[in-house]
Amino acid sequence: MSRQAPAGWYPDPGEPDQLRWWDGTEWATDTVAPRTSVAVDDPEPAAAPAPAPVPAPAPGAARASTVWIWAAIAASVLPLYTGAFLDMEAVARLFGEASAALTPAGWIVAGLSLLVVVDLVLVALAVLFARLDQRALRRRGIPSPFGWGWAALAFVATLGVYVAGRTFVVHRETGRGLAPFWGWLVATAVGLVVFAVWITLFSDAAWEAVTTAR
Repeated sequence: MSRQAPAGWYPDPGEPDQLRWWDGTEWATDTVAPRTSVAVDDPEPAAAPAPAPVPAPAPGAARASTVWIWAAIAASVLPLYTGAFLDMEAVARLFGEASAALTPAGWIVAGLSLLVVVDLVLVALAVLFARLDQRALRRRGIPSPFGWGWAALAFVATLGVYVAGRTFVVHRETGRGLAPFWGWLVATAVGLVVFAVWITLFSDAAWEAVTTAR
């Protein structure tokens, strides 16, 4: 109740043709009467007390994270890890057993080309997921999310521009939403370490394979 009405008979909110007793605090559960049976000393019941207004959701009520932002982050940082899936010893043995038709250098180029194709597909998925993330944020009450087109920078640099811009907008609107940025930052930092270790091991194995084959 937005204000307390005095006790008395009022039109039943669920049955307008009947009257229900209001005790000044709440409706009676089983005291209902047709309009014609109201006592003569109360011929004109007062207007029904207005229901309590439903409070509007707080500005931070919208969920700040979506499954799509996490999918975009995962797809964008995986290229830093894909090379680590290779077994360096197996690659070196493969180089040594390569046929005359394909030199060890040829196997190196073929393997790296395959990694590049896989990484490009992952980055394309990251851009798609960023687009879906923007749509999900609009449905959750954020009218102007950060432009998903910035995610395309992942092809030449990093998804960080989109993640950082999205974090700023979402945090401004909801007071939350920092987790995706920190998640991306940690995954990228660890990925750079993994990539540095892998490229060192790969270079050593490739050099050994090429020099041994001569």
